[in-house]
Amino acid sequence: MKTSIIFQKTWESKEDVIVHQGGSSSGKTYSILQVLFAKAVSEPNLVITVVGQDIPNLKAGALRDAQNIWNENEEIKDFTASYNKSDRIFTFKNGSVMEFKSYSDSQDAKSGKRDYLFINEANGIPMAVYNELAIRTKKQIYIDYNPNAEFWVHEHLVGKPNVKFFRSWHEHNPFLSDKIREKIEALKDIDEELWRVYARGQTGKIEGLVLRNWVVVDGIPSDAKHLGTGLDFGFTNDPTAVVEVYEQNGELWIRELMYET
Repeated sequence: MKTSIIFQKTWESKEDVIVHQGGSSSGKTYSILQVLFAKAVSEPNLVITVVGQDIPNLKAGALRDAQNIWNENEEIKDFTASYNKSDRIFTFKNGSVMEFKSYSDSQDAKSGKRDYLFINEANGIPMAVYNELAIRTKKQIYIDYNPNAEFWVHEHLVGKPNVKFFRSWHEHNPFLSDKIREKIEALKDIDEELWRVYARGQTGKIEGLVLRNWVVVDGIPSDAKHLGTGLDFGFTNDPTAVVEVYEQNGELWIRELMYET
């Protein structure tokens, strides 16, 4: 197989959990699947489970990549006994299987055990589902995602013992066209926060925010013009918000006066 440095580092990792945080088109999903195919044909009687948020996401993402890897590699085909398109299962001549599944909830995830687990686009999968799958995995767990915002992987896995963390972006994918690279880099002119996430694989603050292009400062400039005071009444359990709004050199400056229920 033609592989990237992401494949090499993943293949060499011995930790129980390998986390891949990456930007758009970094090749992380493709490389992890290449590793899983290599393990499937080199170790007999393995059970490998690839998990996505739902079946449509799997079909458009990880499963499509897996089918491309399989179609483009005659040696892997030679080691393959069958591919069940309906059940999304590759069966290999040495008894290993690679299955592509989704789980509706943590109870659903209690079914089945496996040797290797791949959580694809993990920020779309609840931690409760991950926990049930993880405790039923014997060897290694692979996780990948675009880092739109921090979630349970950052809080409970990254930085913990026996967890390997990789950050990648499009420069780590030697097979990507220049046209795609230019589109990804062009995000910087549109939204710098999107560029940080998708062009550099850095953890962002995209999800749930209406406005992203802001920073916290120590104070309002003394020569800023006061435009007015904004009030948003809170109802039931929602807080009431009061802010002072200033303008200087075409920029808005906001001072929070109240944010209380």
